[in-house]
Amino acid sequence: MYVGDDHRLTSALIAANLVVFALTVLANPFSPEPRHNPAILLLAQSNALVWRGWWWQLFTSMFVHFGIPGCQLCSYHLMFNMLALYYFGTFVETVYRKSEYLAIYFLSGLTGNIATLLLMSPYVVSGGASGAIFGLLGAYVAIRREFGGFGAALMYALFIFFWSTAPGVNILAHFFGLVVGIALGLLFRSLAARRRRRMYRPYYGIYY
Repeated sequence: MYVGDDHRLTSALIAANLVVFALTVLANPFSPEPRHNPAILLLAQSNALVWRGWWWQLFTSMFVHFGIPGCQLCSYHLMFNMLALYYFGTFVETVYRKSEYLAIYFLSGLTGNIATLLLMSPYVVSGGASGAIFGLLGAYVAIRREFGGFGAALMYALFIFFWSTAPGVNILAHFFGLVVGIALGLLFRSLAARRRRRMYRPYYGIYY
C-alpha cells in the first residue's frame, strides 16, 4: 500500500470549514442559534427551510459548526471534527484517487444530510462535517479489507460511532456517512484492483 504526502484536498476542506466558521462568528460571536445568527440560519440545515426550497443547505451545512450556548467562538464541535478530518483525510487522500476522495467525502455527507431531512423532525437544525468524516472513516475500513485488519478496523469504526452518540449529536448523519464511505471505498478499491490486473496482464505474441 502506497501512502504519499499529498494532502491538498484535506487541507482545502479544513480551510473551507474554518472560513465558514469565521463567517458564523462574525455574524454573531455570542450565539450559535439560527434565530440570532444569520450565517447559521442561511448555511446550516434547517429541515423546515429545506422543505421550503432551501436545498443548498444540504451541502453548505457540511461546513457549518456550532459553538456552545452563549459563545459561537467556543466550538469544540469544530475542533474535534477538524482533528478527525486531518487524521483520516490525510490517510485516505493518499490511497484513493482525488476524484474518489471527493466523491467519498461529499456523497457520505450528503447522504447523511438527506437521511436527516427524511427521518428527523422538520424542526431540527443540524450542521457539521462529521457525516462526511465518517465517510472517510468508512473508506479507511475498506482499505484495511484489502491490506489486512478489516475486522479490527470495522470494530474501531463502530467504537467511534457509538462513542459519538450523545444528546444533540446527529447519529443518522454519522451512520449513513459511515455506510456510504465503506460502500464507496470497497467499490473504488475493487476498481483499482481491476486496473492493476489490466496493467500487468501478460502479452503473448509471435516474434520473428
